Amino acid sequence: MIKQWADSFNSGSPEAVAGLYGVAGVLVPTLDSDVLASPESILSYMKNLVGEQQATVEMRDYLSEEHLGSLIENGFYVFSLPEGRPIEARFTMISQGGKVIAHHSSLVP
Repeated sequence: MIKQWADSFNSGSPEAVAGLYGVAGVLVPTLDSDVLASPESILSYMKNLVGEQQATVEMRDYLSEEHLGSLIENGFYVFSLPEGRPIEARFTMISQGGKVIAHHSSLVP
């Protein structure tokens, strides 16, 4: 799922990225202090980051594991903004039935 998420993110379509999250999906984003727990709030965040700021993401090392019907992925990625330094982040993403149900992302200390 994280590969599909990164491809959607880099497509420049906020709707494509937000559409990967389930109706009850939760995003704890890297560049916002709020917990995003609705499709509308996730889309709004992606419209800002992907649409307006034209951010891209590059995957680094990550691990994928299936557990009790869920796909759990943990690893690192780097966000790039047209004008600014790269932003290194780590993540945990849990998906079920082809939809992201939980995604936590934070800056690498």
